[in-house]
Amino acid sequence: MKDHRSPKPLSRSHAAFAGLGALFMITAVFGCEGHFYDTSTSESRVRAPGSVPDGEYCVLDLECGTPKDCLGDICQDDPCIGTDFCGDDICQAACVPVPDDSDGADGGGGGSAGGGGDGSATGEGGDGSGTATETGTDGARCDGTTTCGGTICGAAETCVGGLCVPGCFPSFGTSSASDGSDGGSGAFGSGTRACDALCPTGTVCRLACAPPPPPVRVAEECSESCGTGEICVGGSCIADLCAGVTCTGTSVCVNGECDDTCDCGRDGCDDGERCELGRCVTIDGCGDDGGEECVSECDEACGSSDGCGGSCYGVCEDGFSCKSRRDGREHACECETTCTDTTACGVDDGCGGYCDGPCDSDAYCADAGCCVPSCDDACASDDGCGGTCFGTCESGLICKPRNDGRDHSCVCEPSCPEGGACGADDGCGGLCDGSCGSDERCRSGSCECAPSCPSDGTCGAPNGCGGTCNRGECPPSEFCRRGACEPVGCDPACGCGEVCSAGVCAPVCRPGETLCTCGTCCGAGETCSAGRCIAEGAPI
Repeated sequence: MKDHRSPKPLSRSHAAFAGLGALFMITAVFGCEGHFYDTSTSESRVRAPGSVPDGEYCVLDLECGTPKDCLGDICQDDPCIGTDFCGDDICQAACVPVPDDSDGADGGGGGSAGGGGDGSATGEGGDGSGTATETGTDGARCDGTTTCGGTICGAAETCVGGLCVPGCFPSFGTSSASDGSDGGSGAFGSGTRACDALCPTGTVCRLACAPPPPPVRVAEECSESCGTGEICVGGSCIADLCAGVTCTGTSVCVNGECDDTCDCGRDGCDDGERCELGRCVTIDGCGDDGGEECVSECDEACGSSDGCGGSCYGVCEDGFSCKSRRDGREHACECETTCTDTTACGVDDGCGGYCDGPCDSDAYCADAGCCVPSCDDACASDDGCGGTCFGTCESGLICKPRNDGRDHSCVCEPSCPEGGACGADDGCGGLCDGSCGSDERCRSGSCECAPSCPSDGTCGAPNGCGGTCNRGECPPSEFCRRGACEPVGCDPACGCGEVCSAGVCAPVCRPGETLCTCGTCCGAGETCSAGRCIAEGAPI
């Protein structure tokens, strides 16, 4: 049940990056039309959902299918399944650098994200790129020397899934430091937990929590009948926000417009900050300590400082619960609403907002209850329910929805004829994703070499474009990762409190954590009881 707090989330102001917090990985890896950013000449295209078997190279979770996860660049069991670590929040797993200089922490086999090229992506950050060069990977160091799968990300790039992609996004994904001296606390700091999964050399699996994205009202009764370039909203097929919109550089398509993720104003960001999704955020561990490892110290109170630039998970007063933010780095007590699945629309939620209860298919839930929009033929006219109408626009413009379909505006309609040339003017200030030669593909308005990597080929074989294939056949007990065959397991087997990380046994627990079970670590302020971590002083 979604609850609304003042100001109402149905505000008609332009919130350019609302809802991207928990989904930035998808935004970072995909362009506006679902194309994977090819950050080098190596083959890195996303394959069909559920088509990649266990132990083979992958780019996104959807390639592995449910309940598998693309972790450490291979398909394997999702370590979030079966754990209640995050409660109502979203559990996220990632391979992060091991905290010490243990054997195998040299990132062996990681190679460069470029496969055979330079491994870097292009993208201009403009004057608003801030200090993007100081980050670009999990556990980014302040001196800008941290690597992303063996490659240093450039200005206005972020390490995602071990690849440098254009744009300024929160650091989350798989990467391995080339010298084993990550220096920071990794993408996950306090509020994380160890997990058991196969990770690249020099990294270890960690779980963290993120708040769920805002719910979207989608009526399933029309989802299969909508045509190309349409989406189903409120039981009606309407124009897709980003259909035909091509964003370049560090911009992503949001609400039908290209927003620059690296635009943090003319002056950029201050020292110790970086630009993420158009706003300046503090870089964990940066300052006089040079990015040294910080061990969090937490008491029982939710939101108290952990001593490492974040805040602690803990207890709240009655009527409030401790919620995680910034991928588990910060926590705060938030009001628990009284809304249930059966609460009527418009009822006070007990937290200064109202409950989003059920309404008829032709109505929206507003603070005064269910409201049926009243619209004329004009696009963006007032619908009487706090939103604007879908309707007609002047010639050359189309009516596009915003704010989950509650608001609409007239925008330019791109003109890209089927079979047209790649890079042709779309009539709206952009470029068409058109046709190229037989061995080429169209990317960002330019024709480039199309890599060729057969599924039954050899791992690391030439891809026809000067790079190498990131997938292929390897000897038994090895898997293909970034064009190199690496061992799957550890021999001898790892002991209690250790996890196999690409042929090397790495510690499960981070500094400051206490081993509870062979695969579970308790953080500061927690104690182990019957194989579970509970807050110190909490009833058992």
